[in-house]
Amino acid sequence: MHTLEPRICGSLRLEPERRCLVRQNGEVVQLTSLEFRLLYTLMCYPRHVFSPEVLLDSVWGISDGDHIALKNVIYRLRHKMEPYPGQAHHILTVPGGYTFQLD
Repeated sequence: MHTLEPRICGSLRLEPERRCLVRQNGEVVQLTSLEFRLLYTLMCYPRHVFSPEVLLDSVWGISDGDHIALKNVIYRLRHKMEPYPGQAHHILTVPGGYTFQLD
């Protein structure tokens, strides 16, 4: 059985065992399994631009999935992890898809 390793990107630590995000100040943010899988994928390759199709395939297992569902998960993640969700700092929408930026 393959165990996922924790991901540390700047001031954020993603912990697979607890399926949570830990901020630098120690605050723990619980994530749904979809939120976790999406964030884990993004944090594994910071600054890489993922097309919606690649993220849908990686998270849901289908490349022609529901783009609105993907946008909803990203929206929820931003509200859980960003100090100002309307001014995203970590999960950015860029030409071609989405990317994760370090602090």
